[in-house]
Amino acid sequence: MSANAVIDIGNSRIKLGLFSNNLLKNFHSFEKFHQLKTILEEESPENLIFSSSSGKIDSAIIDELKRYNSIAFQTALEHYPIASYYKTPNTLGLDRVAAVIGANSLFPSSNNLVLDFGTCITCDLIDKELKHWGGSISPGLKVRLKSLAHFTNSLPEISPENTPYFIGRSTKESILSGVINGIINEVNALITLYKEVCDHFQIIICGGDALFFESKLKHPIFVNEHLVLEGLNCVLEYYQKKF
Repeated sequence: MSANAVIDIGNSRIKLGLFSNNLLKNFHSFEKFHQLKTILEEESPENLIFSSSSGKIDSAIIDELKRYNSIAFQTALEHYPIASYYKTPNTLGLDRVAAVIGANSLFPSSNNLVLDFGTCITCDLIDKELKHWGGSISPGLKVRLKSLAHFTNSLPEISPENTPYFIGRSTKESILSGVINGIINEVNALITLYKEVCDHFQIIICGGDALFFESKLKHPIFVNEHLVLEGLNCVLEYYQKKF
């Protein structure tokens, strides 16, 4: 039995983290909800929190999750002591909020810059006083590769892989060079811009493509693939203690 089950329903996959004593014991990633349901029935978690990056969850899924002692992230977040200066909080992705909460739990005495390399590449700044200042959103690695094939007649859709040299000597190599080096230069430049407005911060990267870019960035970074799940678990623990 796992104490906490943490579920992040993303744009492409459903991610499940099973926590015990605030430590991630098991991680699962699914395409279909019935796969998640099977694991939950096996684990019988004592408490459960769930969230969706789109903010929308099918009512049938919610009904199923209510079988457990569950709460929605949206509900718990109302009580969590985080101040956001985002101008349109109703459009702020819950995965971004969970990621900065997770970053603060890892580095509570630091300003933190969170880069999530997922379907989108998001960047968020949260300071050591738990103030979230916002950030940026751009297309992720796979979205960029797919868009070239979708919006052109002659370019193929290819899978992400390392390119040996920045000068592509084939169409495939040229696409990989353009997309991958474009992301690297974009992120490195973005970090440099943040250094102009914030004296010191810890850089944490997460998301499905975090390990792909881990060694490609020129700035010192800390990698935590499951930062969103860590943040959701922090919210769940806080909610349980307060309520």
